[in-house]
This record gives sequence, structure tokens and C-alpha cells, in this order.
Amino acid sequence: MGGEKRKKMKTKEGSARKGGGLMVLFTALLVVSMTAGIAVAEVGSQTWFLSNNPPGSDQVKVMYKGAIVTPGLVDVTNGVVWLANESAIYDVPFSGNWNVSLRASSSSDCQVTAYIGVVNGTSFTPYGNRSLIVSGVTQKNFSINATDFTVPEGEYLALRVVRTFGSATVRVAADGINSGIVSPPTDPGYPVPELSTIVLMSVGLLALVGYVAWRRKRN
Repeated sequence: MGGEKRKKMKTKEGSARKGGGLMVLFTALLVVSMTAGIAVAEVGSQTWFLSNNPPGSDQVKVMYKGAIVTPGLVDVTNGVVWLANESAIYDVPFSGNWNVSLRASSSSDCQVTAYIGVVNGTSFTPYGNRSLIVSGVTQKNFSINATDFTVPEGEYLALRVVRTFGSATVRVAADGINSGIVSPPTDPGYPVPELSTIVLMSVGLLALVGYVAWRRKRN
């Protein structure tokens, strides 16, 4: 009888070990499947160049990292919002100064204001701005000290430029060279989080499953 009990206990222990091992394996596969399709983030400052795309839109345009699509002059008299060409895949926090370059032109002195913010659908929320005077053809390079903000998952990092004083038409050269924005050095890798965040999450999941398997083995 004692031998049979010990045999049954060993069988149960073996089953528990197998169950725990299968659980760890399943979680590892799950983590791999979750992270396999995620690109490695470019942590640090990134540059987006303003474009005239889509050309038929007067108030909403797209800005690109790298080569732009459809360069041209954009009338910002009544305000134009440039969206990042990709929405945030996860919540992406920002902190620090943004560098902005605008090649702008007008026939007389006008004040132009640039805003850094977030677009959710058709709503733009600003988190920092800077005003400057444009007269003739002018290259303006300046910084915007924005408050800390987060681009929520599915929403867009955005720049809005609008004439805020004056009567002349103001245009911005969205040529992929002279007009764009540079994110702060603390940029965690918009539109995706840095790889270390994903790795830490994966290790945490595996540790949790390992602990559960260990408790089951003890019991």
C-alpha cells in the first residue's frame, strides 16, 4: 500500500511538473507571438518633414520621417495641421523641447504661431506653442517648450501652423528639407515603445507563470 501511495504521489508530481512546463512554454510562445510583429523603436530625437500631401486638403496634411510625398507650398493663413504619417501603436509619452524649422513667406509682416500637440479624429489639442514674425521669404528655426504629454494609442502626433496676426497670405515650403520638427531626446520611439519595455513585460509574464508552476509543484 505504501508503495502504491508513493507511486501515485510521484505520478502527480510528474504531472504537475509537466503542467507547469507546458504553461511556461505556452506563455513564452504567447509572448513571442505578441512581440514578433513589433518593430524596434528608434529611441531618441526623430525628425518629421512637412509635406503637401494630400494636395486636395486645405487644413490637414501629413508629415513624414525621411523622404516626403508631394512637396509644395502650403497656405497656412487659416491654419493647417500636419499629422505624423503613423498613429501611435501604444501610448507614447513626450517630455522636453521640440525643435521646429519653417521656411515661410508673406508679402508683409505677419505673425505665425506653431503648436505641438495631438490629434484625435478631427480634434487638435496643443501642448506648447511659439509665435514668430514672417516677412518676405524667411527661414525660421526655433524651439517649443511643450508641457509633458502623451500621444494615446491610435492617435497622432501633430504640428499646427496658423497666421495669428496680419493680413497677408502666409505660405510654408513643405519641401522635405527646410520645414519640419525634431522631437526631444527623450522620445521613447514614436509610434512604438522601446524594445526594452516589451522585454521587461515579457520577463514579468514568464516570472509570474514560473511562480504559479512552482506553487503548484509544492502543493
